[in-house]
Amino acid sequence: MREAAILDSIGEQQLQEESEESDEPAAPIEILQSEPISHEQRLAQSNPAPDQLENSEDWIALFSHLPLEGMLKSICGQLSFRTRVGDEVAFDIDPSVSGVLSDKYQTKFAEILSAYLGQKLQVIIDSQNGANESPTARTTRLLAEALAEAEAQLLESSAAQILSEAFDAKLVPGSVNLK
Repeated sequence: MREAAILDSIGEQQLQEESEESDEPAAPIEILQSEPISHEQRLAQSNPAPDQLENSEDWIALFSHLPLEGMLKSICGQLSFRTRVGDEVAFDIDPSVSGVLSDKYQTKFAEILSAYLGQKLQVIIDSQNGANESPTARTTRLLAEALAEAEAQLLESSAAQILSEAFDAKLVPGSVNLK
């Protein structure tokens, strides 16, 4: 908020200076405020969306580009790709989270997926543990791997070695976080 106020005052100052320099009315300055970018938005910006959906990797890459929101996004994040035959795409959803899946969400997901890929698709979602990874499971796994790597690097650092030897310091499990 403070940044917006500073930008507003700078914009007003520029308008006053410009209007003092010329007799013409100054054009308004548009000030754009940027929203924080989520991890999923960064991922979508860095990875182009596939133009097809043929396998699990396509699904995981495509997921971050779909205009999903709220509960539908949460549900779709739990889907693991099973197969595609023609215009029929089959997904699996873990039985422990399948209780929130309804015909309404499944229909809306089919509409969004069809519109995004530019072809009419029939979506089938079965309540079972999938053989493939869901987007949410992939994100969770990659985060856990990154945290384990960060802990390993920290423990191998010379500073950690010195602290360990001098003070018998130990790393508290789960205390490392990524920023």
